[in-house]
Amino acid sequence: MDTQSTVAAPIHYYDTSHRTILCGLHGFAHRSTKHARAVTCPSCVALLKGEPAEEHLLAGEPSAGAVVH
Repeated sequence: MDTQSTVAAPIHYYDTSHRTILCGLHGFAHRSTKHARAVTCPSCVALLKGEPAEEHLLAGEPSAGAVVH
């Protein structure tokens, strides 16, 4: 039996006042929510807490403003 490992895509925070994803990603290919408790993106979580997101970006998150296809 083959088992496939699937990596869950992070859920980003959608800022409704600015109509953008908080960590700076663009495009429709990213999952996002306006409910902070459902956010799993380390950069968005850090920004929601008021922490700098750079340390989380070094852990493998795309850079802010990066377009990921």
